[in-house]
Amino acid sequence: QSFNLDILLGPVYSMARLKGHTALIHNHPIYFDYSLNFNIHNTLYGNFGNLTKVDNSEKMRMIETFLALSIGRVLSVKSGIDIRLNAGCNNYHYTIPGYSKQQYSRFSYVTPAMFIERSTLNKPLFPTLGSKLSLSAIYVYGKDTQKTTSTKQGVDQIKQWWGSKLHWEQYFNITSSNLLSLGYSVESVYTTHPDFNTPEATSLSSPLYAPLLHSEMIYMPEYRANRYIGLGVMPTICIYNNLYVRFSIFSMLRDKYEDEYMHYMSDISLIYHTPIGPVSLALTKYNFKNSKNLYLTFNFGYAIFGDKGLYY
Repeated sequence: QSFNLDILLGPVYSMARLKGHTALIHNHPIYFDYSLNFNIHNTLYGNFGNLTKVDNSEKMRMIETFLALSIGRVLSVKSGIDIRLNAGCNNYHYTIPGYSKQQYSRFSYVTPAMFIERSTLNKPLFPTLGSKLSLSAIYVYGKDTQKTTSTKQGVDQIKQWWGSKLHWEQYFNITSSNLLSLGYSVESVYTTHPDFNTPEATSLSSPLYAPLLHSEMIYMPEYRANRYIGLGVMPTICIYNNLYVRFSIFSMLRDKYEDEYMHYMSDISLIYHTPIGPVSLALTKYNFKNSKNLYLTFNFGYAIFGDKGLYY
């Protein structure tokens, strides 16, 4: 039996979580998790780490408050199955062209889900060996309310959808001396996510494709879609002992957004694995049609992002 309080404070992302865990120990342990979660994702004050002008990042603030309950069973040392139930409320703050006041939408929901996962990765962040497979299915039922900051009147609509997600990634050595390893990833999401009262609320509540650390930090609507397939290739070169250079390129095929179906992101990272966590310096580029959307970020330790109320 364990209890813990997690708090993360940052200019872009903040989190508070009170969590309990109960495990029944036997050959195949069963566990119960229960938590109260509060997350804030805020890009109202600019972009994080941009070196050039930005044309694909938008301002928003998303506040998630939800209660999560789950029961899981350990299938092996490296795998398990988890059944969850989230209930809570998401608040989306955004601007709409032609409106002087900031708009916001509230989505109150209850959503059950099932997850199956197996992982043999040698590192939780920037792995070079092993594989990870995760499968999930969700159902969402809730009420969408769109308001403005100047009035308490709103429009309520019932929204419901189901969705599924497949994620697979694998890393293996190319050379016997472990100097060069290659990784690849496949991620596929299919949902029946409906349109909300505003396109902004529809985008903010849609599944997110974020294979890079930096892609979790900013809001880019083209990487949020009801249905998509993402492919990635990640070669890693060992320079000396725990010092690595990692190249990554990812492509995303989705339904049409601004007359385009394909969207891309890539980065080059210098990584050093210390006993208490990795240190990395990453140069990240989004889309290749112009010289904009280039970011430089420094990271020490493990990136921490709280669970999402709507899972995806």
